Amino acid sequence: MSALTQASLLDRDKIYPAIGTFLAITALLCAIVSTIIVEMGLKKFYLALLMWTPALAAYLTMKLFRKNWHMLGIVPCRSRPLFWSYLLPLLYGGMAYGLIWALGLGAIGNEGFYKEVAYLTGAAGWSETRLIITGFILLGTIGMLWHITTSFGEELGWRGFLVLQLYRKMSFFWTAVFSGLVWASWHMPIILFANYNAGPEGLWIQVVNFTILCVSMSFPMAYYRITSGSVLPATLMHAAHNVFVLSFFHPLTLRYDFPVRYTGEFGLILPAVIALFALFYWNKASKEGISGPIH
Repeated sequence: MSALTQASLLDRDKIYPAIGTFLAITALLCAIVSTIIVEMGLKKFYLALLMWTPALAAYLTMKLFRKNWHMLGIVPCRSRPLFWSYLLPLLYGGMAYGLIWALGLGAIGNEGFYKEVAYLTGAAGWSETRLIITGFILLGTIGMLWHITTSFGEELGWRGFLVLQLYRKMSFFWTAVFSGLVWASWHMPIILFANYNAGPEGLWIQVVNFTILCVSMSFPMAYYRITSGSVLPATLMHAAHNVFVLSFFHPLTLRYDFPVRYTGEFGLILPAVIALFALFYWNKASKEGISGPIH
């Protein structure tokens, strides 16, 4: 909050109208782009366009309420929040998939992952261990660039705009929960109608698991947005999640029977592990007096 001036904040009586406006514009833009995705498929650039709809909604809302972009937290911050935001997805992803491998629900050894890394690097004939290490390094560095670009669009809306406004009216707990529910809901059109899921089996269980994941991730993201005054930590965490969970651990895993029940964002284990991190950050915020709402 230290990075914000009083002049950049909305008047308190305009906070709920602004939130409502933001959600309405986001829903409209999401509906338009999601319709394209349903018709054309889960193509990379359509998904990138969808991920920038919250940013556009936040920008239009600020214009309507005569505020500038500084309110979105596009400011530098200390290195510590950035370090932990990058590391967290690696920690919970490693814990979740380590548990999956240890319990025999999956195993390291997806041939498709090895072929993809070998194709992208020209490393035909390399050992599996060498391909895993190479893939990890490349994804964790160069691979972050694309994901930061797309995640920034979402985070300008979810954490840049929405979390800040919610925290001026709600406790930290409800700020994290509500922003997480909005974030999960925004995914629902492509989950239900565009096959952005783990298959048709148990789709509603997948929805519940994914919602738990989004709400749980929102606790550290909201914490770093509030304490740093910047949207950059949340952007980095979102990008690192997409890299380490979606592009490394999940493709690396050879999935056995009923994978939808256990692996990935739509399974049971990853959301449960991230929920433990959510409890940690809720407790951390409480101990540090970050309870909200603020004035």
